[in-house]
Amino acid sequence: MRDEIIKRNVLIITIALIVFTITSSLVWNHFSRGTLENQLINISKIVNNQIYDTTNEEELHEVVNSFTKDSEWLNIVVANSNGNIIIDSTNDVVGDAISANLSKEELAKANSNNVDKDNLYTIDNTLYYISKLNDDIIVRTSMELENTSLAILESFFFIIIIGIVTIILSIMFTRRTTDRITSALEGISNNLRLINQGTYQEIDTNHRYQEVALSLKEINEISNNIFNSIQMIQNDREKLQMVIDNIDQGLLIIGDNEEILLINSYARAINNMDVDVTGMNFHSLPYIPSAIHMIEETIHDFKTRGLDVFDEKLNKIFFVTINCFDNTWQDIVGVNKLLLIKFSDVTIERLEDKSRSEFISNASHELKTPITSISGFSELLLSMDIFTPDIMSYLNIIHTESLKMKKTIEQLLLLSNLENRLDRFDLNEDVNVIHVVDDIIDTFRPMIEKMNLEIIKDLEVKEIKCNEVLIQQIIQNLIENAIKYNKDNGSITIRTKINNNNYQLIVEDTGIGMEKKYLDQIFERFYRIDESHNSKIPGTGIGLNLVKQICKIIGANINIESTIDVGSTFIVEIPIKE
Repeated sequence: MRDEIIKRNVLIITIALIVFTITSSLVWNHFSRGTLENQLINISKIVNNQIYDTTNEEELHEVVNSFTKDSEWLNIVVANSNGNIIIDSTNDVVGDAISANLSKEELAKANSNNVDKDNLYTIDNTLYYISKLNDDIIVRTSMELENTSLAILESFFFIIIIGIVTIILSIMFTRRTTDRITSALEGISNNLRLINQGTYQEIDTNHRYQEVALSLKEINEISNNIFNSIQMIQNDREKLQMVIDNIDQGLLIIGDNEEILLINSYARAINNMDVDVTGMNFHSLPYIPSAIHMIEETIHDFKTRGLDVFDEKLNKIFFVTINCFDNTWQDIVGVNKLLLIKFSDVTIERLEDKSRSEFISNASHELKTPITSISGFSELLLSMDIFTPDIMSYLNIIHTESLKMKKTIEQLLLLSNLENRLDRFDLNEDVNVIHVVDDIIDTFRPMIEKMNLEIIKDLEVKEIKCNEVLIQQIIQNLIENAIKYNKDNGSITIRTKINNNNYQLIVEDTGIGMEKKYLDQIFERFYRIDESHNSKIPGTGIGLNLVKQICKIIGANINIESTIDVGSTFIVEIPIKE
C-alpha cells in the first residue's frame, strides 16, 4: 500500500508541475503581450501628438529621430493618405526616395477609426500600431515581440530541479505518513489473526493522528465483542457436542447430496469407526445393508421411515428412524434437504416384547379351549327350556361375556401373530371393499339400529390390492369404534378414494370425540382414555393397536382427526401397487 501511495503521489506531483509550467507560460505570455501592447499604444499616442503639431517635413523628421535615434526597440513609419511611406526610422532616405508602401490591410485599419486594440496587429514577431492623424498623415509604430521560447527553455532547468526536489521531499513525507498508517493497519491485522486463533490482544491506541486513534479504539471495542461472541459460540458448540456425544442414541445427519454432515460418538461406535467421517459419503459407513437401503429410499422420496434392524456383529436390535427437514443451515450450500437418522438400541425392549407376546400367545391358546367350551355349553343350556328365568338370565350373561372373551382372545392371538410374523399374508389379493363394508355393517346391524345411526357410504374405489383378512380387520375395528363412541341418532361415513398414489380408507363419526393430547396414545395396546363417559363403553383397548400393527404389515399410514363433541375421523392410506 505504501509503494502504491508513493507512486500515486509522485504521479500527481509530476502532472501538477507539468500543468503548472504550461499554465504559467501561457499566463506569462498573455500578460507580457498585454503589457507590450499597452506600452506601444501609449508611446504611439505620444508620437502621434508631436507629429500632429509639426508644420513641415523637416520638423516631422526631427520628431521621428527624437524617438528612434537612441532606441532600437521602436520603429516609426510616416505615410501619406495613399499609403506611400514618407519617413521610415529604419531608413535614412526621406520622401519620394522611399519606394515602400503600406499594404491595403494596413490602410484599411488606419481608416477604420476603431478603438486602440483594433489598430494593433502582428506580422513576423513584430507588433504594429497604425493610426491616421488627419487626411494627409498616417503613422505606424512597431516593436519586436520578445522570444518567450528562449525564456521558457532557460527556466526549464530550474523547473526540473524544483520538481525533483519536490518529489524527493514528497516521497520522504509520504513514506513517513504511510508508515504510521500501515503500522496501525498491521496492528489491526495481527489483532484479527489472534482472534481467529482463539486469543485476544488490544491494539495500542496511541497514535499521532487523532482520527486513526479514534478508529483504533472503536476497532478494539468491536474486536472485543467479536471475541466474546466467538467464545460464547464455541462454548455453546462444545456443550451441544458434549450432549450429542453422551446420549444413548446414535445421531447421523446426511444431506440430500449423500454427504455426512454430523455424526456423534454413539453412531461412530456402532459403525466401529474411530475417525471423524464428516464430509464423507454415507456409503462409507460399514453398517447394515437394510439401514443403507432405507436411507437411499428416503433420499429418493423424502418420506419419514422407521425400521428395526439387527446388527449381527453387535448382536443387537436397533430401531432406525429417518426424518426429513428443509436445509436452514446457512453454512451448507448445495443441500436442499437434511436427513436426521437416529439409532436406538431396543434389544431389551424387543426381547421383552417378544416374551410378552409369547406369553400372551400361550395364555390365549390355553384360554381359547375353555372359553370355547364355556361359550358352547352356555349356548346349549340356553337352548333348553328347563331353567327358571333367573337362571336363564345368568346363563345369558355367561354366554355374552364368554363371547366377548373369545373375541378378545382371538384378537390377542392375531396381534401376536402379526408382531412375530407367524402368519404370512398375501398382500396382492383383489379385495372387494364394498362386500367387506356391507358384511361388517350387517354384523353390527343390531347395535346400529339400537342407536339409530345413519350409515353413509361413498366408495369411489371398489377394489384394492391387499389382503382381504387384514382389510376386514381394519374396517371392522374402525366401524366398531365409530359405533361405540357415537351418539344416538348420529351418523357414520365410510369413504374410499385415491390420493397421491395411495388408497384412502376414511371412517368418520359424529361421536363424542377426544382431546388432541390422547391422539398419539390411543394406538397403544390396552390403552383407554380415562374419562367418565368412556368407562361406560365396553372395550379392551386392543382394536386400534391391532389396526396399527396391520398398517405396519401392509405398509400403510393411519392418521386421526378428532374434536370434542364433534366426532373423530380415521384415515388409512394404503400404497397403490403397480
